[in-house]
Amino acid sequence: MEDKVHSDSEKRVLAEMPGSALFFDDFASFRRAFESYFGDHLGLRSSAINAYSTIKVRAFNVSPSDRALLGKDRWIYYWAQSRLKLFPEDDFQGYYKYPLSTMDKWYVNHMAVFDMLRQQNIPYLMVIGPDKQSIYPEYLPYRIRRKAGLTTLDQFSRYAEKMQAKGFIELRSDLRAMKDDGLVYWKSDSHWNERGFLHAYERIIDWLRDYLPDLAPAMTADDFNFTEGQSQGDLAKIIGDKSYFLEPTLSLKIKNKCVRLSHKIELAEYNESLPYRAKYLQCDKEKGRLLFIHDSFGNAVSKPLFEHFAETIDSSRGDAYLLKKLITEFKPDAVVYLRVERELPSLFDSKPELARAYLAQQFESDQNKDSTLNLLRTAINCENCTATRHGDIIDIDALNNDPFLTFSTVIPPALGTTITLKITMVTEQRSSLKVYYTTEEAPEFSENKAVKLRTDAGEQTHYLRIAAGSPFKQLRVDPGTTPGKYSISQLALQSGVLR
Repeated sequence: MEDKVHSDSEKRVLAEMPGSALFFDDFASFRRAFESYFGDHLGLRSSAINAYSTIKVRAFNVSPSDRALLGKDRWIYYWAQSRLKLFPEDDFQGYYKYPLSTMDKWYVNHMAVFDMLRQQNIPYLMVIGPDKQSIYPEYLPYRIRRKAGLTTLDQFSRYAEKMQAKGFIELRSDLRAMKDDGLVYWKSDSHWNERGFLHAYERIIDWLRDYLPDLAPAMTADDFNFTEGQSQGDLAKIIGDKSYFLEPTLSLKIKNKCVRLSHKIELAEYNESLPYRAKYLQCDKEKGRLLFIHDSFGNAVSKPLFEHFAETIDSSRGDAYLLKKLITEFKPDAVVYLRVERELPSLFDSKPELARAYLAQQFESDQNKDSTLNLLRTAINCENCTATRHGDIIDIDALNNDPFLTFSTVIPPALGTTITLKITMVTEQRSSLKVYYTTEEAPEFSENKAVKLRTDAGEQTHYLRIAAGSPFKQLRVDPGTTPGKYSISQLALQSGVLR
């Protein structure tokens, strides 16, 4: 029997021999454990598995692993579902159709992080490393290449451009344009090659230099030694037939490398949800500090990037919000967050406190005052309730559980297709606030055109974001779902572009 603890072909730990104590304490459990051990360590087992994989790959062009997809001309694609259970095939073909409210929520969360760091004079950049199929779809199996809609990144990047999002770069168009002059991804690996990651590095440096003019320009080819060779990537190792996927490789070394590892930092000291360690690196010939947060797509990018800073924290976990305590202590001159395309939905995890504070700051800023519409100064109709004015305050007595307010004013087209609503209200008990809206394309109030939130007793101020597919026309406000008294002292709208 083979005496191994790990199967390279299956990418898993093999079963261990059960201890003798288990034989006497629980024979049934011992028997099951021993059967697993015997099956995993049976002689010639790994050879049989490798032979089976070779036949599937070379004779039928079929991958033995559901984590790797074989395409044309020995191209391999990473094909496992993401952490949010998104499937690469469905996303590539455009079957995940997100509502505008989701795109807007991601946009707000991104801008809230950008602004959190801007208030500390720290530039923040999110970079998306494209999935290989976004750059080389032509080598996918034909059945997959047909499209039914937009990918997740298509949808968000278009929305981010429309909303003029700051601190966001996705590199698909750049890398596609570079294809004619040579590969930018390895055929047998899930990552970009030297040409690909060096371009990402150059884009990052160019962006940072707009904020940090003393930062040295990106290094050129003269700053590296290049070595040609042959190798196979991580996807070839998953499949198991490594010799079949040998391909020419080009590796680089920085000629006058400065960066050295100083020590490691326990991230749990800054956020208990991150039981990991980050690297603290130094370079004596440069100035400035960088926090670089990334997945495996940033491993190669980090080599030349770190040469531009005297101090760098290199973290493979967390994000700028989760590491805000570390940022406060380290005081970086820049934060760069690089992640792969397939994980995009997880990059905008809900940050309700940060988002609320950002929306409030934006709404109250002087630069947005000109786009504010005060609905309390317009004619108001109260259904299933009575409304009484006391200056700029509207007192409402709800007669049943469905009171609502409508307004005579049509929302000006200048407010666009995304608005922020501010409402300050006093309620007698916990309830639910609901805002319905109509647009030019959908002129009737309906349940699928509404936003809702829970309210507590007492005075509260809420900032609600509403995104629509066409310009707004009318609003309807349901202050609660129970009879009783409500008092609204502020009800105003602003255009939705955040600065």
